[in-house]
Amino acid sequence: MHRRVTYYRSGECIHTCSIRKEYTNLHRPKQKHKYSVVFLINSEGKMVNVTISVPETLKSKMDEHPDVNWSKVCREAIDTHIRWLENPIPNIKIELDEVRFGYQNGKPGLLLDLSFKNEMQRELMLDRMFLEVEFRPTPGITFYIGSSEEMRRRIVPRGKWVMIPHVDVDPDTILRVDEQLARTFVCAVLITGFFEGFKEAYTINRAVKVPIDEWRRFVELVLKTEKEKAKIRKKRLSEILE
Repeated sequence: MHRRVTYYRSGECIHTCSIRKEYTNLHRPKQKHKYSVVFLINSEGKMVNVTISVPETLKSKMDEHPDVNWSKVCREAIDTHIRWLENPIPNIKIELDEVRFGYQNGKPGLLLDLSFKNEMQRELMLDRMFLEVEFRPTPGITFYIGSSEEMRRRIVPRGKWVMIPHVDVDPDTILRVDEQLARTFVCAVLITGFFEGFKEAYTINRAVKVPIDEWRRFVELVLKTEKEKAKIRKKRLSEILE
């Protein structure tokens, strides 16, 4: 059984496909059979036929959406997989524009102004991203500050996107590191991103200089805030004991 179907939109032919029903068991055709969908793929300026086989249940669901260009869906799926084979990491640029300090959700830390630029013609889906922050006051000396994790972000083709994650830092770590900082230092961020459709992680290092006066103001804020928190905790404890 063979049927050829042509889809039109606004009077223009979109794509043509042939649907063929094949029986894998001639004695029991009602129980075992499959469909083959023939769709067109653009190859070097011309279209060629490629046949795929799908289960009957999937074919029935496809029939429920006659407005969908299944040929295009298949082409994009194949194109995505080929890109995955040929390009293990996405073509994307990530920049660290600025590092700021402050409190978020009652916790001190760093705000990282990250900008993303998708250099590809297709949409990118960031599955998850890990950030690791270090301070480098002088060459050869490094202090680990903290880490953060971000989940599920979508970046449109050729589009830009800004993320401002907050990296929580323990107050004790802030005071300990402050003893080693005497001048403007480098804040380095290791960025590791996992994108859907790419088999390898995207890893890049970015760094910016942090003026020592900005850091000193942040340390003063932490000392003041944590002192007030300590007073509140002490007051609540005494109220409970009474």
